[in-house]
Amino acid sequence: NHIGLSNNITVVKKRNYHSVQRDTVVCKKEVLLSAQKSDGIAYQWQDGSTGKDFTAHHSGTFWVHYRNSDLECVDYTDTFHLVMLNEIRFYSGTDLQALCKADTFLLQAKVRNAEHYVWEDQIPGKDKVVRHPGLYWVNYRIDSLCAVYSDTFKVHYPAKDPLLSFEVDSLLCLGDTLAFQNTSDEVFNRFHWRFGDRVETDLKSPDHCYTNTGSYDVKLIGWIDEKCADSLIRQIAVDSIFQVRFTKDKVAICKGEPVQFFPGTDDHIISLYWRYGDGIALHTTDKYATQHAFDQAGVFPVMLKASHRVCPETFYIDTVVVRALPVIYLGPDSVLCWRGEPILLQNQAALPEGPYRYLWSTGATTASIQVLQEGSYWLHITADTLGCSNTESVTIVKGCHINIPNAFTPNGDGINDYFFPRQYLSGQVQTFKLQIFNRWGQQVFETRNLDGRGWDGSCKGTLQPSGIYVYVMEVTTGNGIREQYKDNVTLIR
Repeated sequence: NHIGLSNNITVVKKRNYHSVQRDTVVCKKEVLLSAQKSDGIAYQWQDGSTGKDFTAHHSGTFWVHYRNSDLECVDYTDTFHLVMLNEIRFYSGTDLQALCKADTFLLQAKVRNAEHYVWEDQIPGKDKVVRHPGLYWVNYRIDSLCAVYSDTFKVHYPAKDPLLSFEVDSLLCLGDTLAFQNTSDEVFNRFHWRFGDRVETDLKSPDHCYTNTGSYDVKLIGWIDEKCADSLIRQIAVDSIFQVRFTKDKVAICKGEPVQFFPGTDDHIISLYWRYGDGIALHTTDKYATQHAFDQAGVFPVMLKASHRVCPETFYIDTVVVRALPVIYLGPDSVLCWRGEPILLQNQAALPEGPYRYLWSTGATTASIQVLQEGSYWLHITADTLGCSNTESVTIVKGCHINIPNAFTPNGDGINDYFFPRQYLSGQVQTFKLQIFNRWGQQVFETRNLDGRGWDGSCKGTLQPSGIYVYVMEVTTGNGIREQYKDNVTLIR
């Protein structure tokens, strides 16, 4: 670390003063400078220090002034121009802009023949791969020049990711065409679609039609100048057109009886609408069985409408036959006269053709019965074809002096062919009058004959139709009591 004349220090001596000057380049942290003459006196350096030697710690111009010791009175000045290369640093900066946040960069030092590379994270090596934005640098040295270099890299990433996006309906019905609207940022300049059914395209905003139902993963890939790529996947569901149907537990029912309906549905149905054909409707999201009772007889069209989540509505119609209950009419409550003729009870209402089963409160299974006792009597009729049944009752009481039937059958069979108040107490009846009126109030028959046959169901030789007629009868008994009876009588043909 000592530099003297023998160490390539050039001393330029002015005439008569022996001045010395020399430029020196060193690769040291400090340098010892010495005067050219070691036997001089009164050494003084530029900073005022004395002595033949001076230690320099930095680059610069240094000098020393002294005299010759041989009394020649010659002044000497040695000048040193010193350059320390260990203080020289070379810097270079590079800004790197990424296209997308997925980009990576390979950072490399500028000087290829340098050595001793050390990065800011103290990892050695000439190259470094970075995946994040920030400031990076590497230090390296060229030993032959004692130079230290630093390369600085500033990596910029976008403020936000370039957005790859598209709009499309996530549900569609089989057979419909699906439009894909590409809404990606304009930095994307190339696209590729994969529709999930082995069909692909490079169109920016394509249309596509699926040929099978199911779920499909649609993938869009976008490129930015072939340097950056991004992808997006969305799921598409394709529904089938499901034709809704239903079954029922009965084809025909009796009036008032419920029938159950069982809908056949799939997972894509969101609601059902029932219309039973009798003015009653039901809207429900329940896909289970429902039931309905009809209070009228007839043939009713039952409609089921299914609303799907994306496909059009579908309909199904089937009919339900509702049978009427047997109509039973036993006539009005009647009075059974003491020792009078029995009252004939039978269904006075007309029934459609068909087999019927009869059951009376007395246990009889015939179509009619004769009643000799007062009480309440009921008739239960069942239609064998479907089992529809109905019940009707009538009350019979005793209390009159004559026997008045409530129905007759003028069919010439010798049984109940005439309507007449037969009685066993005829000896006690003094006067008698019987009048018959039709439903319009017109008189069709009159008699005062106690021994007559009565009304044969005709008027002036014309047979009267089946139906209900009103009779009015006036009787005077032997004790002078006058009685009047007014009621209905049914003509049955």
